[in-house]
Amino acid sequence: MTSKLPLVLIVIFILLSLISIFNINSLTGYQIAEQGNLCTSTEGNVGIGTTTPQEKLTVVGKVETTEGVKFSDGTIQTSAVQQSLPSGWTEDAVGNKIILTNTGRNIGIGTSIPEVALHITQNIEIPNFIGDNNQGLRITGTNVNDKWVLLGFDGGQGKNLAQIGSKQTSAGSYLSFGTSNNYGTGITNEAMTIDPSGKVKIGSLDTSVQLVARTSSTNYAAFILGNTYGLYSSGSAFGIVGQSQQYAALFQNLQNTGNYCYFGAPNYALWCSGNAYATTFSQTSDAKLKENIYYIDSSLDIIKKLKPATFDYINGNKNQAGFIAQDVKEVIPSAISETNEGYLSLNSENILAHTVKAVQELTEENKKLKQEIEALKNY
Repeated sequence: MTSKLPLVLIVIFILLSLISIFNINSLTGYQIAEQGNLCTSTEGNVGIGTTTPQEKLTVVGKVETTEGVKFSDGTIQTSAVQQSLPSGWTEDAVGNKIILTNTGRNIGIGTSIPEVALHITQNIEIPNFIGDNNQGLRITGTNVNDKWVLLGFDGGQGKNLAQIGSKQTSAGSYLSFGTSNNYGTGITNEAMTIDPSGKVKIGSLDTSVQLVARTSSTNYAAFILGNTYGLYSSGSAFGIVGQSQQYAALFQNLQNTGNYCYFGAPNYALWCSGNAYATTFSQTSDAKLKENIYYIDSSLDIIKKLKPATFDYINGNKNQAGFIAQDVKEVIPSAISETNEGYLSLNSENILAHTVKAVQELTEENKKLKQEIEALKNY
C-alpha cells in the first residue's frame, strides 16, 4: 500500500502539470485549450480565436499559408485574387476591361432567361414619370456642369456611329442625339437636342422650337419657333402656318420673299403682298346679305376730284397706273382701309360704283344735249 503511494502522487503531479500548461477547462459541449486558443465543439466544429465556431472551421484573425488552399474540385488557390475568369470571359492586358467573348451568350439582370445580349427585367411599377424615381437603368457620370454622360452605338468601326447624351448645366438638363456622316471621326452631327424647358433643337437651327405645345386650354400647335406657329389649331379652326396666332396660313414664294399671301389675316380672309392672279374674281353681292341700302344720286363731281396717276412700287412692279390711297381717302373715305402694319389699301369696288354713276349722269346730260340740238335744228 505504501509502495503504490509515490506512483499515485506522480500521476496526480503529471495531471496537475498538464492542467497548468494547457489550462484545460470544461464547458458544456466544448473542449477549450486557451493557451493555444483552440476550441473543438461536440458537433465537430473547430474554432481558432473563437469559442463558438459555427462552421467546420471558424477563424477569427489572420490566416497565413505558404502553399495555398486546396478545394474539393482539386484546384489550389494561392492568392486572394481570382486567377481565371469563367468560361467565355476574357480580361484585357491592362486589366480594366472584362469582355464576354463567346458569341451567342446573353447576360440577364433581373431574369434567369435573357433573350438578347443584355436583357434587363424590372418588376417594379412606377406610377409617375415626373419626380425622383430612383428605379430603372441608370448611367451615372461625374457631378460636373457641362459634362456629358453618353450611351454610344458602335457599328464595328471602333467609334460611335450614333449616341445619346445627357448634360447637366446651371439651367437644367439637356438630352441630345448624335449621328455621323464620317465613321472615321465618330459623331459629326448634333442631330437633335431637347433643352430643360422641353423645346427641341433640330440640326443646325440656332433656336429651339417646341414640336408640340398647348398654348392655352383650347389652342394647340405642332411646333412653335418664337411667335411663329406650325400646324396650329384653336377650337374648330385649323391653320398650316401662323405668326403670333394672327394668321391661319402663310404661303410664300421662296425665290421672291416679297410675294406671299396670308389666309385668315386680321381683318382679312386673304392678304397678299405682290401679284395675285386668277382667271376670275367674284364677290358676294346678294341683297339678302346687305342692309342700309341707298342708291347714289350723283357721282360726277366725286369722280372729277379723283387723281389718276402712274407710279412704281418700291419693292414690286414698275410703271403702274391707278390711284394713291391718300388722295382717294380725301374724296371717298369708305374706299380706304388700313392694315395692321399701318399701310392704306384701296377697295376698287367703291370707285367703280361712283364711276358707273358718273357715266350714267354723263349719259343723261348727253341725251339732253342731243335733244336740245335737235330742237334747235327744227326751230
